[in-house]
Amino acid sequence: MGKQRLIQTFLFCFFFTTFSGVLRKWVFMSTTVGNAFFATQLLLPLVFFFTSRRAFGRLFLNTAFPFYLLLLVAEAFNPLNLTIYHGLLGILIHSYFWIFIFLYLQNREDITIQSWIWPVLVVVLGEVVLGMVQYQQPATSFINRYANLEAVSGNIANVGKAVRVTGTFSYIGGYGALLIAVPFLVGYIYKKGYSPNLVLGLMGAGLVGCFISGSRGVTYIYAIELVLVIITQWRSFRQVRLTALFIPVVILGLFFTLYGNFGEIGNKIADAFNNFNNRRETLVQNGEESRRIEGDIPRILNFQGNYPLFGVGLGATYQGATQFFGTSPYVEEFGYVEGELIRVILEGGFVLFFMRFFMAWYLASRLAVPTLLKFLVFGLVFYAVVWVFNIYNAFYLAFGIILIDQAYYRRAEAPLAAP
Repeated sequence: MGKQRLIQTFLFCFFFTTFSGVLRKWVFMSTTVGNAFFATQLLLPLVFFFTSRRAFGRLFLNTAFPFYLLLLVAEAFNPLNLTIYHGLLGILIHSYFWIFIFLYLQNREDITIQSWIWPVLVVVLGEVVLGMVQYQQPATSFINRYANLEAVSGNIANVGKAVRVTGTFSYIGGYGALLIAVPFLVGYIYKKGYSPNLVLGLMGAGLVGCFISGSRGVTYIYAIELVLVIITQWRSFRQVRLTALFIPVVILGLFFTLYGNFGEIGNKIADAFNNFNNRRETLVQNGEESRRIEGDIPRILNFQGNYPLFGVGLGATYQGATQFFGTSPYVEEFGYVEGELIRVILEGGFVLFFMRFFMAWYLASRLAVPTLLKFLVFGLVFYAVVWVFNIYNAFYLAFGIILIDQAYYRRAEAPLAAP
């Protein structure tokens, strides 16, 4: 019974993270209610304490997590921090990803995720379909509403003449976060022997989702993840007969031909790519993209802060904390900060920065995946993904890593049939 509750809690967290935005932007439309839902999102890891207390307790047995948490608590009480509330929120956001990961790793024997796969597949494909509908609607449409338009200065983000889609999420960031997990889902269903049609269809759907999201970072990460997942299984991927897609493609072609309105789907996908690519080329020309790729490296190598060892306190740069409790003068004196790693150093110093490096390495070493995917996970966790200051990224990155690890950890499982 305890194993079943653990699995159910993981699935509950997935559905809450994916669909709470529906309530925030289309049902209640109240800032207070929206903040309550977001607070619940922040506290999701604690749900395991109430539903699977024994599994939650294993977080503190024979792992690096207790030492990491101890460091976070110490840095939350940094005397330079503006308020203790900044520090408490800092503990939540800096530990969010790791709680999900270590809950899984410490209870890996008790977790089988095959019962998740079809619901998750339906959700992912449904999000892409919903995104395509949103992409065709104007920014003023009800379907493109944000949870709080004032939080983004009254502007719905665009790519070309189309909106950047949000799916069921409150803002565009959540949609992109979900897409980060899709290549790992592709790897899982292929490793478990699901239909090549489903595997290739999911790959294509995820790529379309990236284009309509308008996010270059998400698209690049998606492509890198997908390429490396394929490379690690290249011998078996070569055996996927593309001829297996011949009959479905012919049927779809006839369908689109007979029903002319659907014949525009290909054009819409092409438009999505063109809009995305035009935005990318513009930002390449003005140098913005190279700065994004380099990220924080120049500022880290030449760190200008006055407190490089322990920083100025956890949560000091977190928007949720600064909006409610104010901004520390030590953050203001440092100047503008955007990248995650420089914010980690500003909040927790190089002590927290190197702890992040160690934790990413430690996680990669414990996974059951091939070495190439271990390097991928290390790169995503340490550098590429903003998961401290974007809890949607934190959840879906953890979810994706769990999926790909299960693909290799439980090799003997046969795929479940579709419901």
